[in-house]
Amino acid sequence: MQPSPVIALLRRNLAQALRERRLGDARLLLDQLKEQEPLAVETRGSELELLLLEGRLDEAQALARQLLDQFPASARVHFLGGQLAYRRRAYSQAADLLTEAEHQSPNSKTRHWLGKALTQAGRLEEAEAVLVTAAAEYPPARSDLAWLYERMERPERAIEILEAMRRDQPDNDWVTAQLQRLRARGLTPDRVQEEVETLVSLGEEIPDALLPEYLDSLLAQAQVERARALVAESESRRPPRTLISLAWVCHRRLAPDLACHLFLRALPEHADNAKLLAALEADALKAGRAQELGDTYRTLAPRHPALWGRLRNLMKRLAHQSAGSHPAR
Repeated sequence: MQPSPVIALLRRNLAQALRERRLGDARLLLDQLKEQEPLAVETRGSELELLLLEGRLDEAQALARQLLDQFPASARVHFLGGQLAYRRRAYSQAADLLTEAEHQSPNSKTRHWLGKALTQAGRLEEAEAVLVTAAAEYPPARSDLAWLYERMERPERAIEILEAMRRDQPDNDWVTAQLQRLRARGLTPDRVQEEVETLVSLGEEIPDALLPEYLDSLLAQAQVERARALVAESESRRPPRTLISLAWVCHRRLAPDLACHLFLRALPEHADNAKLLAALEADALKAGRAQELGDTYRTLAPRHPALWGRLRNLMKRLAHQSAGSHPAR
């Protein structure tokens, strides 16, 4: 049954507002559409998409569960449910939902998201098969295919893809930065430092993409004071994503105090990232900053209830560590 002209117009305008991320307009249009057909899958699906765009993930989760039960044959509901699971870092669930969406309505954008979810779930060979197909039809998938090859320790393939992207988008700073970073990975610590020092001597700022490799080279050569100075200089001037990359370098290079310092800066925006929290707790215990981390958990826990459990476990580990360092006489 064809929708009425009014409903069809509302659907088109709402879809356009969602694509353009005009969230205020989308909310008004959704309210109008709800008055016309409140229970239709198109209306409820648009509501779920808007909640996702607004970042209201708990509300989106409740609605997604309901819609998956009510509309099991809706590819859009499964696609949005997969996006939501991905945002919540439930990557295996995301892959299952996106696989179903792709089965119901094959689509290159769905394959792109499925490849992303499989990559994050560690199912790298499956992700490659999906992303190779997606990237051939949907250019945005190429950057995720490059990242997949990097995770597979095949940087030469990642560089090939990024080079092709740069030929198509010569002014894309992100692509240029990724190429710089990947090429730096193949350099010795001395060579990385030479590259950076050349840039500095020319009055150029160290690119964000090269900064983690430079910090890694300093720590690899036990140049701890230079590493500390670099972190201190960077933390107020670099974007959060770069600081997290620096934190992981410090974590891998067994510089727990620096890692803890940088992870703590990122914590409010990443309080649901279990992998980051595990690394931060290990570094805080090694650096003698577990009590400080516990205080931060207490501050954030009202908005992130799972932190209460992590706080209890952290305090138990701290007590065990303290008992071990002061044996009974």
